[in-house]
Amino acid sequence: MGNKLAIIILDGMSYSILDSVFKLDWMPYLKLLSEEGTNLQMQSDIPLTGSAWAAMVTGLKPFKSGFNASRSIKKDYSICKRTISTKTVWNILNDNGKKTGIFNAPNINPIQEIDGFLVCGKGAPSKERNFTYPHEIKDMLFQIWEGKENYKIDINKLKYRENVPGLIAQVINVNKKNVESSVNLIEKYDPDLFMGFFTETDKLFHVVYNYITESATHDIQKSLKSLFGVLDNNIKKIFESFDNSVDKIIISDHGFGKLDYRFNLEQWLVDNNYMQI
Repeated sequence: MGNKLAIIILDGMSYSILDSVFKLDWMPYLKLLSEEGTNLQMQSDIPLTGSAWAAMVTGLKPFKSGFNASRSIKKDYSICKRTISTKTVWNILNDNGKKTGIFNAPNINPIQEIDGFLVCGKGAPSKERNFTYPHEIKDMLFQIWEGKENYKIDINKLKYRENVPGLIAQVINVNKKNVESSVNLIEKYDPDLFMGFFTETDKLFHVVYNYITESATHDIQKSLKSLFGVLDNNIKKIFESFDNSVDKIIISDHGFGKLDYRFNLEQWLVDNNYMQI
């Protein structure tokens, strides 16, 4: 094993997607890593980003980590915490003299002071406040994004449900900016552990999952091929910002699948006279 470890988290990536992408040869670098490495299908206790991320970085099951999901409640009907308060893997490594670099970490609020760097993601303090440590990192991020007003923590997938080309363009742009930021931070701080959380894949799959695993028009197929090529190259850029001895892990917080229908329980209860509003 190498002395350093780089972990890339691709939000919502699943084997159903990877099988299709590898068959089409859209991500040759990731396919090569998969063929040369070890593949394992895991299970999310609660397949939501917040709870899965908390379990991933604390080693504890949901509720035990002090966080489950912003829309969930405990069995005694008290609302779960929305930020991680338990000791994380980067805290433990820092305690043992290792430097860590965490990029786009969800549900860390307020910002933590760590040995290395930390950029908070979803659920972070506002970009008007300190969402990075060291605090001056945010100035570098705003420069890469060409202004604070352009900086995006997340993509609004609802905005693009009827605009697949627009969503693909947004995912490419956000991923390029996030990878450029990650590489700059890795080269500056030289962490022993890097964890980068890339949520743009999840926003993509919410809209284009069926196009990847089933069929799509020629134009959409062409755009998706270009997009996955960008994602593949950017994964390679992050790993190559370390020396050859770095160990590599690519992981997802949860999988994805086809949605055939939705069932509105409240509407069903009203329609069948079990509830009145």
